[in-house]
Amino acid sequence: GGFSYPPYVVHSATELYNGSSWTTAPNSLPSNYSLMGSFGTQTAAVSCGGNQSPILDKTFIWNGSSWTASGDMNTGRHGMGCAGTQTAGLIFSGNPDPTPITQATEKWNGSSWSNTGNFPTPGKHSLAGSGTQTSALAFGGSPPPIATNTDQFNGSTWSAKNNMGTARYQLKGFGTTSTSLAVGGTLGGVSRTFVEDWTPEATVAIF
Repeated sequence: GGFSYPPYVVHSATELYNGSSWTTAPNSLPSNYSLMGSFGTQTAAVSCGGNQSPILDKTFIWNGSSWTASGDMNTGRHGMGCAGTQTAGLIFSGNPDPTPITQATEKWNGSSWSNTGNFPTPGKHSLAGSGTQTSALAFGGSPPPIATNTDQFNGSTWSAKNNMGTARYQLKGFGTTSTSLAVGGTLGGVSRTFVEDWTPEATVAIF
């Protein structure tokens, strides 16, 4: 999934990375979706939600070669943060257009979603996530002001942590609650190349 611009085109393709290059998988998503949430690995992944009309609450499971539909999210949305694995995932906040940004956090057990502790007020979209279902980080996001916020999830509730050095949205996150990366993003309508390294004590700009 995803979109390219210009011109604005929404895609359904799935691509696999082998450590040095990308190849297109023979089986794509069942339709074109953008701004989906995703978590897991190359052979065991989940994609959910998306910016279609109406906003999607669908969930798809990837087994390394094809996608299958599974249990719907409780709150359809796009631009949410994500963490976890194919059998123990987490989504948080995001945009359920046309209603306001949601604070809803949901846990995935491999077949269905359940609600858990709400994301901090006022919620964000186009934020990043890292970690696991019971120990996750959320950072960055929009709407304005563009966020530097970092919040940690302990399996049931969220708490504020050290902010990023550079505010941005549409960034990506990798790692754990002990060491994570915040990569890229958008600020002032411009795509950025910022990378920051998270530890529980601070975030440090790498380049």
